[in-house]
Amino acid sequence: MAIRFSSVTFTGYHKPDNYKRIDKNVVRSAQPQAEEIVWLKKHRNITDIINFRTLTVPATDFNEEKLADALNIKYHSIPTETKKPKIEDVKHFLNIIDDVKKRDGKVLIHCRAGADRTGFYAFIYKVLNGLDNMKNAEKEMLEMGYHKDRYPFLQEMAKDFIKVLKK
Repeated sequence: MAIRFSSVTFTGYHKPDNYKRIDKNVVRSAQPQAEEIVWLKKHRNITDIINFRTLTVPATDFNEEKLADALNIKYHSIPTETKKPKIEDVKHFLNIIDDVKKRDGKVLIHCRAGADRTGFYAFIYKVLNGLDNMKNAEKEMLEMGYHKDRYPFLQEMAKDFIKVLKK
């Protein structure tokens, strides 16, 4: 099956870099390429995308929102600075996930590398939903490429946000 978008036809499909299933409704990855979004729709029935990136590079990035719309995928942007994640953004993220689950949908969460911001949100989601404990969530973040040397505070912030959100 070939899919046409704007003047480009996609015939090759593969999963995005740093791809991992979190549960039956949520998967994570690095920034998917256009053909990888097609793969996610075709092979994983993705209904929603949550993008944590703050920047796009017009010379190299495609219009992800436009492609998602063409594939009947809901697109959500929660621009998150790795150095300053906000609890309001985490609450917004969790509300979107709840909505996706109510519709029995499937969501991809991603940032550029699928490591730091995506790892932060995945950590919180997994612990709050009883999918993992803090120790394993920390380990997984590292395994998925978390740059602890650049953002040594990120796991502690996730733990602090979890404490606040559990109240």
